[in-house]
Amino acid sequence: MRRIKRAKPSPALLVAVVALVAALAGTAIGGVAVTALNKQEKKQVKKISKTQAKKQARKLDKLIELLPGPQGDQGPAGAQGDQGPIGPTEGTSSNGAFLPPADPEETVESDDFDTATPGRLLVIKPVAGLSITCDTGKAWSVWLEVDGDPLAGSGISSIASGEFLYGLTLSGVTTDPLPAGTHTAAVGVSCDSTISGGELNTNGGVSAVVLGG
Repeated sequence: MRRIKRAKPSPALLVAVVALVAALAGTAIGGVAVTALNKQEKKQVKKISKTQAKKQARKLDKLIELLPGPQGDQGPAGAQGDQGPIGPTEGTSSNGAFLPPADPEETVESDDFDTATPGRLLVIKPVAGLSITCDTGKAWSVWLEVDGDPLAGSGISSIASGEFLYGLTLSGVTTDPLPAGTHTAAVGVSCDSTISGGELNTNGGVSAVVLGG
């Protein structure tokens, strides 16, 4: 029995296949000339080229699947709203025709408070109970002051000597803007004559609102 010998590929065929694979892999090989291929070798090269082309096409399809999709359109930018109106810059207090005196006869209670911005202040101070006794039975008055200045419209006048006021709330607005910082709200009292005695029930505390310049 004859042995069937396998034909060895020619050098030209080997060079052609190497050049083909390199080309499909994206590698440039310069100076390779593929010549002298017979008919069968050309068929083999063609067959190999088709097989390699299919493999490369499958790899390319897989790579395409892994690529991110196209970026979507950017949404509309949020429009910034219009700036709101400036806060209140005016304020007043009114309580009859009583105008507190520039200097109290006595200060019966005071509390400190802080502000972070300058401006006119609306100040509110509660007093649990207060009674003042005046010489010769004269009437007495009470009002609110801030940093030693009385607040217009914050007081009550013509109170009978010895009368006890319960749940008193004093409030007023400063005439001028005050700087940011620590301020003192105090309750001032005086008699139409002279104070001879008094009683205070205190709960302390003060509220202040900056109104603006």
